[in-house]
Amino acid sequence: MFFQLTRRLSWVKPSNLDIDPKFVNEDLWQSAIESLKKMDFEKSPYDKLKCVLIAQKILCNSISFSSGKEDSAGADEILPIFIYIVIKSQPKRYISNLQYDF
Repeated sequence: MFFQLTRRLSWVKPSNLDIDPKFVNEDLWQSAIESLKKMDFEKSPYDKLKCVLIAQKILCNSISFSSGKEDSAGADEILPIFIYIVIKSQPKRYISNLQYDF
């Protein structure tokens, strides 16, 4: 069901989630999307959670790279981008993978 919802939301663009254009970096986000897609192929809860953490680390690094030293990004900038990455990755069993971790 979550997979179907993300497929229906494939039209979403960063501007739809009020993501500041200075943080938009589709090339760096692609590796975070690939990390989330790998979650289905991991066997242990640790490895599944590691995929989410890697995606989040890539996201935070891309934001800090984009913002420079003058601006720092907080949850208000990170959360919409992470939501965008989850929508674009269209994970087939995202909810069950996260429940398996806990």
